[in-house]
Amino acid sequence: MASGLLKKKTAKETHGEMNKKETRYWTIIAAFLICFTAIAGTMVFFQRGSVQENAFTALYFAQYGKNISGDEITFSFTIENHETQGMDYIIDVTVDSTHAKTLPVSLEKDANRTESVSIPFAFGNGLLHKLTVSLRGRPEKIFFWTRAED
Repeated sequence: MASGLLKKKTAKETHGEMNKKETRYWTIIAAFLICFTAIAGTMVFFQRGSVQENAFTALYFAQYGKNISGDEITFSFTIENHETQGMDYIIDVTVDSTHAKTLPVSLEKDANRTESVSIPFAFGNGLLHKLTVSLRGRPEKIFFWTRAED
């Protein structure tokens, strides 16, 4: 009776069980590879669709030059919109960290504008003064140093 319970498996039965295990193993690997490929392909597809062009705003003095006459200084700067859409900018002009003027500027995509600015400048002490042009709420900022002669 005990010998019936411990029946030896034939080589054919053992080989059949191994094939079932191998088949299951390779099925799991194939399913994993298919899922991985589908996920990677989806990520690449959506990544390519969301790549933004190199968007930026340029702010610079196109030609250095200033004109100090009486109690006023006049200078020019250029702003270029290379963002992905039209932009509304608020430009702040300061002298030695003191607010001197605010200019609203709207630019369409890929447009530029040169602004000429005149501000009161009554610092006749011969010291250097820093004039700054900055875009409110943005990192773009330019400046120059000047001296009002006595």
